[in-house]
Amino acid sequence: MKKILLLAAVVLASTTLLFANEGDRKQRKEERIEKRKDRQELRRAKRAQERDEVGIIVRGQFADDFPSAKQPVFSKSGGFSIVTFMQDQKLLKAYYDTDNELVGTTRKLAFTRLPDAAQKKILKEYPDYTVASVIKFEDNEDNADDMILYNSAIPDDGYFVEVKKDNTTRVLQVTLSGDVNFFKDL
Repeated sequence: MKKILLLAAVVLASTTLLFANEGDRKQRKEERIEKRKDRQELRRAKRAQERDEVGIIVRGQFADDFPSAKQPVFSKSGGFSIVTFMQDQKLLKAYYDTDNELVGTTRKLAFTRLPDAAQKKILKEYPDYTVASVIKFEDNEDNADDMILYNSAIPDDGYFVEVKKDNTTRVLQVTLSGDVNFFKDL
């Protein structure tokens, strides 16, 4: 009887370790994919920098706003001066308005970095969709200008999740607390 109980305990412990290792492997793979995407985005931004020149005032303001930033790449788009850069091993984009003031920052995230409640709701309400991208927007509260994402003004911090199914792409807006709302179809 003792042997059976001991054998059952060993099998249970082995199974637990196997599943724990699988989760770790999946997380490491996801992190490698994120880093690869970050490097590709940085290269795209460098090519954009060669086409568009950003003023010296924005460059100085950026240096003040993000003193620990690495590899800044400057470009312009949609009325904003955009700086793509690395900080704390994360790829970020800082958006500056025509007055050379920071409007906000964005960065891409893995779906698993959304609040748990949001993940569950998206998987439940959009089961046939695949998650294409997740963007976190952080607004500069000191600047009254709103960021423009998906051709819409964004006044507050939050996440934007693109989900795709066939030829349909939907953008969902997720609050920091995990509430999910339909934002728009692309």
